[in-house]
Amino acid sequence: MNILFVGNSFTYYHTMTGIFWELCHANGKDAAVEEITVGGWYLHQYTDPADKHGTAVPYKLRQKKWDFVVLQDQSANPAKDPEDFFAASRTLSGWAKENGAKPCFYQTWAYRDGTEKLASTGMGYREFYEALKASYEKAAAENDALISPVGTAFYRVSLSHPEINLFEEADDYHPTTAGSFLAACEFYKTFFGEKPEKLFVPEGLTEETCRILREEA
Repeated sequence: MNILFVGNSFTYYHTMTGIFWELCHANGKDAAVEEITVGGWYLHQYTDPADKHGTAVPYKLRQKKWDFVVLQDQSANPAKDPEDFFAASRTLSGWAKENGAKPCFYQTWAYRDGTEKLASTGMGYREFYEALKASYEKAAAENDALISPVGTAFYRVSLSHPEINLFEEADDYHPTTAGSFLAACEFYKTFFGEKPEKLFVPEGLTEETCRILREEA
């Protein structure tokens, strides 16, 4: 299985795709994982040939046959400017399908509740989460794509296990290692239809924390 991730720091923080690969390897799943990620980038920038990274996706798609292409937009854009998100989603999903790949949307999460970063969006925690969720679900439906509901898992864990910190203290929106592990578990279930039986425990996490996050995925 060949999987290409296209996004930004929410994809590459704490080597989330590497954690996902380690979970695949530990459970005997044959998966090759690559990524095109630039900090802060919007999906529409990957569709613009004038952008310095605007040719990266077509180039990568020509290199091999992909099974899945994962799409992740700038963290607030699907909630703040859904039409921009939908337009880029159509273009990138179309390119993926031309390659024979299934698009998959990476539903991201609301910023940490009660913070200035969240307040800057003009939305409350649940409101922001629901706006992101609705946009990603619409994009998936319109493009006959999968969706990996990572943002929903973040929302659930933030309520049920507040002792597990999913957000970096420095900015209140990037994922911690725990957040990236949770995302990796969600992608594992999305692609394989089951939770990883065997765990890969990243440095800085305990096996018990990983078990909790796996069950929440």
